[in-house]
Amino acid sequence: MQQPFRLRLNEIQPTQLYINARKLAILEEKYPPGTEANIEPIPVKKMHGKIVYTDGHTRAFIAWKRGLESIDAVWDDDDLDETTYETCLEWSESEEIYTIADLKNRIIDDATYQVEWIACCQAIDSNRD
Repeated sequence: MQQPFRLRLNEIQPTQLYINARKLAILEEKYPPGTEANIEPIPVKKMHGKIVYTDGHTRAFIAWKRGLESIDAVWDDDDLDETTYETCLEWSESEEIYTIADLKNRIIDDATYQVEWIACCQAIDSNRD
């Protein structure tokens, strides 16, 4: 595993539009207040001159919600579908989501998350076929 490094939360661009309320509740239980140092590093990648989340939005949101200014991150070296992430980045920017704090009013229930986010992401792939 790569060596984690610290990044300021306001320096990382989200690539999703919502936080899943069910997942948030599960992770808040997994990482109770005072255990923020145990939050797994967030994978990030550079795209178009920005550092973006490739995963871990909910963990980063918890850190932000608890007043942390930075979080452990690792460079994501997985072979990701760049087109999907570029599309998600465009969506985030068009909704004026530039930091994890911008998701504070975008916490939605699991069923809505499946329709509003997961289905949209899956449609990216199906539209390219």
